[in-house]
Amino acid sequence: VALTFVLLCGSGLLIRSFLNLQSVDKGFRPSSTVTMNIQLDGRYNQPERQNAFFRSLLDRATRLPGVEAAAAVTHLPLAGGQSISFIEVEGHPFDPKTFFEDRSITPQYFAAMGIPLLEGRAFTDNDTAGRQPVIVVSRSFARKYFPGQSALGKQVHTSGHRTIVGVVGDVRQSSLETAPPMQFYLPLWQTGGWSV
Repeated sequence: VALTFVLLCGSGLLIRSFLNLQSVDKGFRPSSTVTMNIQLDGRYNQPERQNAFFRSLLDRATRLPGVEAAAAVTHLPLAGGQSISFIEVEGHPFDPKTFFEDRSITPQYFAAMGIPLLEGRAFTDNDTAGRQPVIVVSRSFARKYFPGQSALGKQVHTSGHRTIVGVVGDVRQSSLETAPPMQFYLPLWQTGGWSV
């Protein structure tokens, strides 16, 4: 009886913890989202070929019946992949102890994942190499560095000087248990950040 009681209490706590995790705001909408990993072979060892492949793939996927948006990202949220970077924010001293989660994405990523755009714009197909280098930052990023003002038009330095064109909601990229750190997104058509 005592052992059964302990097992029932443990099971109840486990179920409660699971339900609590299910109710955590992930920052994106996981329902009705289909994902897959794609690895390109050596034929696609140049950024131009990689971009051409993914542009064609996303264009065809978007035209499939029932597809609202199709996009690519270097690391899916909560999938185990992670990319951490430093960044310099204009008007603020560089802090080597502050890390940022970063993702390189294609246009329509925020729409496909249900990540809310809070200010400014998302990336477009015009955000390519040779155009003005741009960046989208998370709400926590904007609040820390630009409290009480708009982050749009501000300058940061990561893989070159970039202009903030949008602010999106915070996303739990690596864990449901911890608050999401500051994040930023770069346009894949501009950075060629594919891994082959």
